[in-house]
Amino acid sequence: MRFLAIWNLLWFLPIGGAILALYILRLRRRRVEVPALLLWAQVVQDFQANVPWQRLRKHWLLLVQLLAALLLVLGIAQPYTRAWMYSGEAHVLVLDGSASMLATDVSPSRFEQARAMAREYIQKMPPGDQAAIVLAGARPRVLCGLTTNRSELLRTLRNAQPAETGANIAEALALAGAMLTPFAAPTIEVFTDGGFPEPRDVDTGRARLQYHTVGERAENAGIVAVDLREHRDAPGRFDLFVVLRHNSERERRYTLELWRSDNLIDAQEVTLPARSEAPVLFRDLIPSDRPEELRVRLDSRDALACDNTAYAILYPVRELKVLLVSTGNLFLETALNLHPRTVVTKVASPPAEAHEKYDVVVYDGIKPASPPEGNAVIIGTLPAWFPVVALQPVENSVVVDWHHTHPTMRYVDLASVRLSKATPVLPKPGVETLVEVSEGAVMVSLQKPDRRWLLVTFDITSSDLPLRVAFPVMMLNALRWLTAPLESGERGLVPAGGLAVIPVPGEYQKIHLRLPDGRTAELNVQEQAAPFEDTLQTGIYRCTETGYQFAVNLVQREETDLAVNRYTSQPPSAAAPGTRKVLARREWWQWLAGLLLAVLALEWIMYHRRW
Repeated sequence: MRFLAIWNLLWFLPIGGAILALYILRLRRRRVEVPALLLWAQVVQDFQANVPWQRLRKHWLLLVQLLAALLLVLGIAQPYTRAWMYSGEAHVLVLDGSASMLATDVSPSRFEQARAMAREYIQKMPPGDQAAIVLAGARPRVLCGLTTNRSELLRTLRNAQPAETGANIAEALALAGAMLTPFAAPTIEVFTDGGFPEPRDVDTGRARLQYHTVGERAENAGIVAVDLREHRDAPGRFDLFVVLRHNSERERRYTLELWRSDNLIDAQEVTLPARSEAPVLFRDLIPSDRPEELRVRLDSRDALACDNTAYAILYPVRELKVLLVSTGNLFLETALNLHPRTVVTKVASPPAEAHEKYDVVVYDGIKPASPPEGNAVIIGTLPAWFPVVALQPVENSVVVDWHHTHPTMRYVDLASVRLSKATPVLPKPGVETLVEVSEGAVMVSLQKPDRRWLLVTFDITSSDLPLRVAFPVMMLNALRWLTAPLESGERGLVPAGGLAVIPVPGEYQKIHLRLPDGRTAELNVQEQAAPFEDTLQTGIYRCTETGYQFAVNLVQREETDLAVNRYTSQPPSAAAPGTRKVLARREWWQWLAGLLLAVLALEWIMYHRRW
């Protein structure tokens, strides 16, 4: 036999000692009525001379009380044994915690109705069955592990709350299936509105999958996309792009309002055909000298409120200072100057502390001796400190592929670009390949929390790249990507449930983030960045120490559609699972508690019968 809390056995010493002390101190005398005290004078004298202590005598009540104390201490120590047992029924309750569960098409909401159904399921479970609760959000979370304690399950269920995010039901089902692996005939109970594609090819093991659907079809409209970009033909001016969607079966007209801080600056009416979406553009937003909150509000009362507002941050614009370290490259200098807000300074050798004065340093054919402290483009050289492995130099190679979705390669066509000389490289972990020849990568990028680097391993003048339209476009994209933490067009928009990486300049070890509901979260800083993944609310998040702000928006069509899909339950994966024996812990405190009650009842009887 083993004990979960063996040190609690020491409580027997003070408890048993107290019982013994009571028997030593206690003077038991019988009351007897006599006609006179003359013949009892000696007895009175003995009574007056008696000391507080007396010799311990054998007494059955003492033994029974010590036994009761021993049973009590053994129960507190929680004894248990290991034994092979047949696995009983187990259930995992998967509670959909996505934004659509906040819909009020059923009273008071879909989530509250799902909570009530889960509560009823727990209360009706057979005695001895185990259950766990998993909340399915952007990332599934185990709110309560497998337990037979109904009170704990109901308390956990009462404290569960939905988030303004999507739901990854497939991951939640896989997690539930992994929890139920040891059991013979478990079940997974999903309480949801079904507002997601039915999960396919999810391994739930032996578990039977059962859906409990809540909600009714309700009309709803919401903002499903938002983006803030600098106007290409008017530098310093920005356009806010949003997409409005509705699920109504008839044509509807909506009003979209644009608020800047607390001021209404624009409003547009949008007519949407049945079950459709339409883009809306707010033009010519001019930044001020401080960051400002932009808020797009849909003037509509519908079943879901959290998709009726979208947020963005409009940051001040400033000149981009670029240092070109080169002995002479007209193509490169011309491409860098095409950016309307770029000021290019050309030098033959890098000055000291260049990265403190410039946003980007471009090294053309000049190898930096040490890793740059800021954003940098390195062309035509291969520094030994860059995390790549140099391969054999090649001649007359051709570009065969490039990273089409990387911001630097946006709208860039490098098909059949010829390189007379190049040194291919093999990127190490963390380095991203942007351009490849058949022998290896010739352009790579490395991103750190406080800086970004681009490495071009060939001399651009030894290729036909400068003669193509792709070259200036690529350099403009590179400047935007390298300075993304400083540019309003690239920062501040995070999807609900996504990861936000907060840049933290300086020597901060911890920062505090103010959430949209007013609460504050404390974050640890590593390498001048603080990752934050609990973006469960839509709105503006602000860093108290640095003033950095970012916006979180729902922007998910599945949540806005408020679809109610009633999926059919699935049978278990195994055709005939059978009963399975598992090595489990068998606790004995319940038996000790029952024995203790019996001993106390015996002690009460013995005391009153004066045995």
